[in-house]
Amino acid sequence: MKHKSDDCGTLVLSKGPDLERLNTSVNCRICGKNNSLDSIGRSINGYPLFSCSYCQTAIVVRRPDVQEVAAVYDSLFREGEYEQHRAEYETIKGGKRVHSFYRSYLLKRIERSCSKGNMVEIGGGTGAFGVFVKSRGWQYVDYDISNVAVDYARKLGLRAHVFAVGKLPPLPRRSTDAAVMWEVIEHIWDVHSYLTTILESLKPNGTLMLSTPNFDFQSEFEKTRPALCMPPVHINFFTEHSLKSTLEFAGFRNIQIIKRRLYRPILEIKSIIMSLGWGFGLYPPKTLYAIAKI
Repeated sequence: MKHKSDDCGTLVLSKGPDLERLNTSVNCRICGKNNSLDSIGRSINGYPLFSCSYCQTAIVVRRPDVQEVAAVYDSLFREGEYEQHRAEYETIKGGKRVHSFYRSYLLKRIERSCSKGNMVEIGGGTGAFGVFVKSRGWQYVDYDISNVAVDYARKLGLRAHVFAVGKLPPLPRRSTDAAVMWEVIEHIWDVHSYLTTILESLKPNGTLMLSTPNFDFQSEFEKTRPALCMPPVHINFFTEHSLKSTLEFAGFRNIQIIKRRLYRPILEIKSIIMSLGWGFGLYPPKTLYAIAKI
């Protein structure tokens, strides 16, 4: 079975249900290094996972159809499982404030060393973080692949633009002080090009903030993985080590990987036990956060 990729040449996979072997060297779309990708012996939703020997990120090598992906995101924002984003939009439209405590904490953290100038968000969704950022004095612009999400953001008074699936966001060189990607990097096909584009768009002392699901957590709690964390929605699976390596290969320095340990439980025994386990470091955190500078 063959799968052709824009940036990796022709990928030749071994036959069989698990497609466990790549028979040629390719340029890793995560770190950009040329090497053989090795099977990790697992498949998710019919997509076999391979690991790069350099960055050690687990990835799919069969690229989902770009039109299908765009349609999936529009559906999720319009009527599907992204109901949290729609609820946040309605709350903000009603005149109330909405923001994530941990994301706002990280924003305030970078503000200590980064001037409140221009901020670019990739994948800003319905605009909740953008509204919060503007309230703190930043000049904000959002790029998203979903027309529906961009419509929501614009109705909140945000500068938001659509760009095509599979394309790089149109970021001018040395044009922004901070870039943000919350839960985005796991969706992107050409991660290395994305990150180098963002790096080149940052001004001196510029900062990138991002978050992504922790594959160590997903692996330990396999049975609880929701459908939205599977291909073709998520196509890259990062650990603390692989996320840091990926950012280093893109040229970022002064990288901090932050593992959130405190979560507010709901009033259920399982949720309380999990929250205590995270607090005491017994379980890997659900999400990895990173702050990186040029």
